[in-house]
Amino acid sequence: MKQSNMPSITVAFVDDHTDILQHVAYYLQTHHTCITVSFIARDGADMKAQISLKGPPQVVVMDVQMPTIDGYRATEWLGTRFPDVRVIAYSAFVTTNTINDMLLYGARGILAKGSGSDSLAEAILAVASRGYYLNEYVTEQVLRSLRRGSLPKGIGKIPDRRRTVLELCHEGLLDKQIADRMGISVNSVADHFRSLFVQFDVHDRVSLISKAMACGLLPHQRPTQ
Repeated sequence: MKQSNMPSITVAFVDDHTDILQHVAYYLQTHHTCITVSFIARDGADMKAQISLKGPPQVVVMDVQMPTIDGYRATEWLGTRFPDVRVIAYSAFVTTNTINDMLLYGARGILAKGSGSDSLAEAILAVASRGYYLNEYVTEQVLRSLRRGSLPKGIGKIPDRRRTVLELCHEGLLDKQIADRMGISVNSVADHFRSLFVQFDVHDRVSLISKAMACGLLPHQRPTQ
């Protein structure tokens, strides 16, 4: 399939199965001439290093489960540093949680590994031109529900000190440790938690952290001390 009249699209692959992706990259560039593969990275950390050397691509095809920095955190990082880069989640195990979490972290489409290189090319062209890729995993209904606010009400307006309490709780600190770290009283910490429970519509800290992670406000792994 030739697309000589289409503008060039730069693409990067982030996946620990780099040997397989070498063949996929060769096929895409041979049969879809508008696609240029900028680099192949083995995980999110390698992706950051490659971007620092070569600059960001237009589209990133992102595996989800990877060592060091996984697809969730790598997608979140791209959204913060390079918001114009469009991510396609590319996973062998596409579950409801994978779909929801990757979309909340900023992915523009989901594709199962094994879908075929031409399907992958279709997804790349779609996110580059339209901004998203629709298929059996990501439908208009799914996109509408995310835009409508499957995120908690007021999620983008968490006061700084309340957000700090949330982050320190995620790190595993107890109320007294949070109070000492922030220079406030234990009662003030409890007040912040009560406000967070109302804002996130939850009744306990486990549910609070789970919901914050699902919304992309916290990483899925606890930060190392």
